[in-house]
Amino acid sequence: MKKIIVACLAVVFSLSCFNGALAGDKKLKIGYVSIMEVLESYSGYKDAKGRLEKAMVAKRKELQALEKDLMEMQQEYEKKKAILSEKAKEEKQYIMQKKLEDYQNIQLQANRELQAKEQQMTEVLLEELRDYIGVVAKKEGIDLVLDKTAVLYQKAEGADITEQVIEYVDKAEAEKKAK
Repeated sequence: MKKIIVACLAVVFSLSCFNGALAGDKKLKIGYVSIMEVLESYSGYKDAKGRLEKAMVAKRKELQALEKDLMEMQQEYEKKKAILSEKAKEEKQYIMQKKLEDYQNIQLQANRELQAKEQQMTEVLLEELRDYIGVVAKKEGIDLVLDKTAVLYQKAEGADITEQVIEYVDKAEAEKKAK
């Protein structure tokens, strides 16, 4: 839903720019870039994704330990339930239910934290990439750059600058590392 709204806003914005350009007898040059393709080739994205993966592995291990405790508790209960009183059974079931709820809450919280980290990481990286895209767009004489997924229709072949952006990002990153 969010992507559809952003795409619609981008189209409305580009059309208003296009109309403004026509009024001033200046032709608006529009280009597009596949942000996901650029992002996936970006070393910063690969590094951040690796850090995120490590965090996911750590959370998975924590959850697996809790799951193991739950399974052991369930097995112990099954072995002893024949000799337990009704009150003891209820207490054990209550404790197991609470542990299960805790496990589910921890799992839900871990998923939320990882999603928030991923979103934050993506926002930071996209901001960096916007600067690179801006440099390439200026060099190519492009007035407006849209994400390839936001382009629903175009009358003529647009300027796909994805490869130029990837090359520029690689070059800029190599220069940063050389310093």
